[in-house]
Amino acid sequence: MSESTNSSLPQPVSRRTALKFLGVGAAGGILGYSRFSKPEPTIFQQNTLDLPRLLNSPKTVVVVGAGLAGLACAYELSQRGFAVTLLEKSPQLGGKIASWPIQVGNETFMMEHGFHGFFPQYYNLKSVVQELEITDNFLSLESYAVIFRDGKYKPEVFRPNHSAFPWNIVDLGISSPNRLKWGINLTKPAHWQVF
Repeated sequence: MSESTNSSLPQPVSRRTALKFLGVGAAGGILGYSRFSKPEPTIFQQNTLDLPRLLNSPKTVVVVGAGLAGLACAYELSQRGFAVTLLEKSPQLGGKIASWPIQVGNETFMMEHGFHGFFPQYYNLKSVVQELEITDNFLSLESYAVIFRDGKYKPEVFRPNHSAFPWNIVDLGISSPNRLKWGINLTKPAHWQVF
């Protein structure tokens, strides 16, 4: 008599196959773990140079430029007791993060100098905003759109993403309506230049 090959009993798994599954599972677990845990912030070591917290005698200083770096510098120096003069050529403070109202028809809109976003990884900026108690001056957007001029791509809508790198980029690619148009096309020789 011959044994039936259509047995309903489970077939044994070879050691090699089991090790492959364990290896893939372990690698997936390690990679997947970073998706659920945010990296810890790097703490800026303010006093590594042993700078005095306050001056012994009055000093004055001039900060040129009232962009984000100039404003932060002026604030830190004023906290240390310096008399700060802040120079800015524009009519408003903020540099590249400035905005101003414009009139379009019967409506008023805020025009931005350029895109600026304050991402969760900006720990130092967030700590200054909290210290100055100006969190109410910032608006959290639930989404924002990017529309392409030539119509070659569908509009992209970006939403908050709390995944850690690199999974935030993966999530962005998966959620994109243009996901099949982005990326490297390895059938085109020009795209091999990235390697």
